[in-house]
Amino acid sequence: MKVMLNRFSLFFSILVLAGPLYAADRAPEEYLQDLNSDDPLVQMEACRMLGRGEVSAAVGPLINLMQSSGDERVQAHAAAALGAIGEAGPSTEAILRLLDSSDSASVQYAGIAALANLDDSDRKSQILAAIEKVEQDTSDRLVQDLAMRLKPIVQGQ
Repeated sequence: MKVMLNRFSLFFSILVLAGPLYAADRAPEEYLQDLNSDDPLVQMEACRMLGRGEVSAAVGPLINLMQSSGDERVQAHAAAALGAIGEAGPSTEAILRLLDSSDSASVQYAGIAALANLDDSDRKSQILAAIEKVEQDTSDRLVQDLAMRLKPIVQGQ
């Protein structure tokens, strides 16, 4: 369990918190604009920095990006950022819809991790059902392992 928790922490840190050193000099508004870029790398960096800064104003734009992007890397980064920001409600609903429509391991991993972090007690049964569905449907062992370990955490919230 400790190894899995370390793996989860490492993945989530890389996905959400890692970013170039110069990035700290930019205002959140600039990152919000970057979400509209045509470059997925720019979008992913914006997601990372908005999540890292827990920018509440980014929730709507991140949900829009997550739903409209055809790039699973961008979707995963947007989901992780929403989880880091931690505002349940619309974020939870959007991530649940994303998980229902995606079989990408990176999207599933980021999505269930974000849902667990959102701590949305109003939608606990939906979150548990989504985690169980991902655990059963995925062939990715890392995603299965994370899902198995997140279920008791979400149940205890």
